[in-house]
Amino acid sequence: MAERVTDMAARGKARPTVRVKSQPDSSKRREELLKAAAETFAEIGYSQARIRDIAAHAGILNGSLYYHFDTKESIVEELLHRYFDELDRRYDAIVPDGDIESALVDLIRVTMVLASEQLRIVQILQKDWHYFTTQFPFVRQGLKRAEAKWVELLRRGGEAGVFDAELDPVLVYRSIRSAIFDAAVSDGNRSRRKLDRLVELQTRLFFSGLLVR
Repeated sequence: MAERVTDMAARGKARPTVRVKSQPDSSKRREELLKAAAETFAEIGYSQARIRDIAAHAGILNGSLYYHFDTKESIVEELLHRYFDELDRRYDAIVPDGDIESALVDLIRVTMVLASEQLRIVQILQKDWHYFTTQFPFVRQGLKRAEAKWVELLRRGGEAGVFDAELDPVLVYRSIRSAIFDAAVSDGNRSRRKLDRLVELQTRLFFSGLLVR
């Protein structure tokens, strides 16, 4: 009888059940925090932003943010890795099959569409370009991979007589990239139709310029 009473007492003092967040809920919250961080970095710059700024933007306490991310650096690394991984994937899908001009149009379109979809990431890069390119090796590598894709195509076009061979492919690419990034940032999120028109405009300017020949 005593044993039974003791057992009942032990059960009565048992710890309450703790609810553990399910993986889907945790993943969803993590994505929400990444979005809040991207918006914070884009608005005030990565260098100026603090963990408390991101937490305030997300409407949570600092400690809740640390549950998902160790540091501010780990947050921006994930955001930028995702951007360059997606850029690589889309660039790799462009296979020049002899039509060099069409391939370049595809590169312009892919770069502009992704810049529009990932507007916050473009803004983050622009605000702290020097910092990211000097302190984050994977950013330099991602930029080099993208540049290599363009330069190879531009050089092939120059050798084939499609493009002006006297123009430096590296400078041409960087000019185009800057124009695309600036266009994406200046106009913000846009409809697909408007984006298609902007791609067409940029393509005509890059290929034909402003002068009537």
